[in-house]
Amino acid sequence: MHAFVTGLHGESSMSVHLWSTTINYKIKMAGIQIFHNKTKRLETISFPSSTGIRFIPVDDIIRCEAQGNYCQIHLSKGSFVRVSKTLKGIQELLKNRGFVRVHHAHLINVHYVLKYVRSGGGYIEFENGTVVGVSRNRKNELLTLLDQMRVVD
Repeated sequence: MHAFVTGLHGESSMSVHLWSTTINYKIKMAGIQIFHNKTKRLETISFPSSTGIRFIPVDDIIRCEAQGNYCQIHLSKGSFVRVSKTLKGIQELLKNRGFVRVHHAHLINVHYVLKYVRSGGGYIEFENGTVVGVSRNRKNELLTLLDQMRVVD
């Protein structure tokens, strides 16, 4: 089953869409395999283009980089999409979804962060090897979010 929510006429041209997909996964506990069927919501973000509407799954977004009134959205498959929206507008849309502004020009998805390095003014390294500097003013917000994600054994 697929469904999506759109805004009313006159609202922001960006919107978040929810797609339901069924995911099957296996859990091993004490030598017993349990098969579980779970419905997952896949959120997408949409942007109008000259040929229609471009849908981007939120989970595929590694980071967004400001370029004036445009923004370059870097995706998990190594590609990027350039959209005519400001980073501030995208930040509002992705609020409370694991994204944090680490610099005036960078919004990152903390789920793709490999490590935070304190030296050299502080920077983030992603799983794909990309490095993004962290502003002194935004460091505490990033560290708080990363601390909330930490898994304790």
